Amino acid sequence: MKKTAIFILTAGLVGLLTACYEDKGNYDYTDVNELKPIELEEGSTLPLDFRLSMGESIEIHPVIKFVNGTGDMNRLEYKWELIRDLDNEEDIYTQPGWNTLDFSWTPDFLISRGRLLLTVTDPVTGLQTFAYASVSVTSRYNDYGAMVLSEKDGKTMFSFIKATETDVTIPTKVEVFKDVYFMENDEDLPAEPIKMHEHYCVDESTAGQILVMTENGAVDVDGLDFRRDIDLEEAFDGGTYPEGFGYVRDAMFMRRIDLVMDAEGHVYSRLKNTAELFHSGYFLPNQLTVEGEEEPLVDCYPIVAPFSNFSACLLFDGAKRRFILVGDTGTGGWGNPEEQNAGRAIVLKNPSTTPEGNPDLYQSLEGMDEDVEVLSIDHFNNEDYSTGMGYSIVFHKEGKTCFQEFTIEKEYGLFGFTAIEPAVYEITGLPSKPTFAYAQSYYKGGTYTNNPLLFLAVGSELYVYDRSNPTLPVKRYEPRTPEGELISNAFSADIVAMDGENYGGRWAVVGLADGRVLILKTQRADYSDEQIAYYDSGEYSYGEIKQVLCKTGGANGWQPSY
Repeated sequence: MKKTAIFILTAGLVGLLTACYEDKGNYDYTDVNELKPIELEEGSTLPLDFRLSMGESIEIHPVIKFVNGTGDMNRLEYKWELIRDLDNEEDIYTQPGWNTLDFSWTPDFLISRGRLLLTVTDPVTGLQTFAYASVSVTSRYNDYGAMVLSEKDGKTMFSFIKATETDVTIPTKVEVFKDVYFMENDEDLPAEPIKMHEHYCVDESTAGQILVMTENGAVDVDGLDFRRDIDLEEAFDGGTYPEGFGYVRDAMFMRRIDLVMDAEGHVYSRLKNTAELFHSGYFLPNQLTVEGEEEPLVDCYPIVAPFSNFSACLLFDGAKRRFILVGDTGTGGWGNPEEQNAGRAIVLKNPSTTPEGNPDLYQSLEGMDEDVEVLSIDHFNNEDYSTGMGYSIVFHKEGKTCFQEFTIEKEYGLFGFTAIEPAVYEITGLPSKPTFAYAQSYYKGGTYTNNPLLFLAVGSELYVYDRSNPTLPVKRYEPRTPEGELISNAFSADIVAMDGENYGGRWAVVGLADGRVLILKTQRADYSDEQIAYYDSGEYSYGEIKQVLCKTGGANGWQPSY
């Protein structure tokens, strides 16, 4: 992809656009004809600022004009130089071909804060004129979009759908990088994929790494270039999984505490040496236990949610059908050691208040009924999300599909968490039991309430439940083109995967059983079916889709901080 800038640089910019004159004393004064400020494109008036992704090109066609009519262009000399980092102006890069007026270059390295300098010299008079442009080059993948984990023809595929144009963060145009892990690494991921987990560290970048879990290995992939960083087995004490571990089936990486679950759902943890690295320290072979209990946890699943202020992870204990909280650092209160409560696991107690809605349907957080089928557990932010996190459960019992939510409030000064604001409702209007459910993340309360939507799939049909009006029946989601035309064949197969974890929850990525991927607009102020943006991956099939995941880039409180 080529990017051509249309800008002009003026003589007053940072003292660079000045004319230097040295009297060599050996010419006719009629030869002294100064240059006007260099126009990088005819008629433009703004300074130049190139912000590129790797693979995109810079193309500049400067316009040279003399103060007094037409000068001798043939005797001018040109030189382009790149200061790669403004914090180190001696780091100058150039190429032999950078001695022409017209400039074209495709960067092959990343640039954070660079400056491209053009020097035009008249060798007869010694007169020089300068122009410069700011340049930054990021990885082509360091952007918002959707990641797809799938299996096709027996191989694991990791693909990326990049948003190249957006409308208030909603993708309107995309670029698809199919099987991008193989493209960047020239090797396949391990076979039999399970899921992905994007995680972060405290650094200057907002690019998280992506842990790809399979039954034959877990590989951590750099979020900037999608190249392999480490096999997660290397992060265990001794460089090998404990005996009987099997494989990594799930994970939740926080600021300093990282959790992984083995094939049977036992939980292993590590305390990282520093929050500034993705990997430091080692996972211990000990299986996590709840305080006051001797038997290790089993059949556990993390409820992946932002942790930068909440400082804890919620687990669903499938064996005992209850909820467990595991502390990260920063949960001990003022004056306590930073790591005092890191890795502590406690049972989440039920709220003390009667649930809103239909209390008879309420499921205990300390032990759900045995005949309850849990369809999804997702998170949301309450009005002041620095004090805690909200969670929603969609379950099916005795022919009823129900929605239950609660907020976990963190107790400052103690290692304690309180469940508050319980509510439970029956979801009405569905033709039958949902086959898939996903609750959009949103801010609940006050002026921050936005997009409190719950999506429920019944085969290839998608329904929307408005959590802010929980007694209303669901509405059928009818995707339309940006022009408002109904797309009758949008969901060509059963819906098998969905994620909408992005800024404001304005769009969602959906995976279908036939291997197609859709990107749907989910921001609807009145929750109507009008003007729904829609992207279709076309005839290409990703194979059997295991998971779709928005690439958040550290937004929404995901990136840890001090």
